[in-house]
Amino acid sequence: MSSGQPLSETKGPDINSTLLALVLIFIPGILCYGIVAALGEKRDRDKITIFLQIFIYGVCSYLFLAAAHWWRPGIFPDISAIAILNPAEIERSKIDPKVIGFASLFSIVQGVVITVNLNRQLVLRFCRFVGLSERFGDEDVWTLLLNSTDTDGYVTVRRKDLIYQGFVKGFSSGGGGQGTSPHQRSGV
Repeated sequence: MSSGQPLSETKGPDINSTLLALVLIFIPGILCYGIVAALGEKRDRDKITIFLQIFIYGVCSYLFLAAAHWWRPGIFPDISAIAILNPAEIERSKIDPKVIGFASLFSIVQGVVITVNLNRQLVLRFCRFVGLSERFGDEDVWTLLLNSTDTDGYVTVRRKDLIYQGFVKGFSSGGGGQGTSPHQRSGV
């Protein structure tokens, strides 16, 4: 303390409030992406795609919060205090942790819904039901067969000169185009 200034009056490093606001606003998108990446299909994504997904998930979380505020203004906080679209206002706007907390709760629910949709192919099933598409949406025939409730899991596999038949107890998805490997329960 050679400057003669007491320790309590020294200022810490300045934190760029714009960067802090952006990080806090991205928290719901990061949470939603984390749920989808952890529970959904394992896919290789580049960094730009990951960033865009985090951004879109976060924006959707805040839109759901805005709709909830419109529906029940006494329960859900107003998101109009977030001035992210006007960079000049960021430094003057307050970052309300209640808004970020509610948006994070919405993002958790959103992540679970997206994961269920990806794992169960709900949108493709609906499109098939109404006749919009003939695609089955699964990675390969094994996944379609073993996820289907219409079969009993009895399969016949032909490879060159060998034929395998039996009930399938489980299967694993190799990901990355490696296909699916069935695990035989009992065979003929």
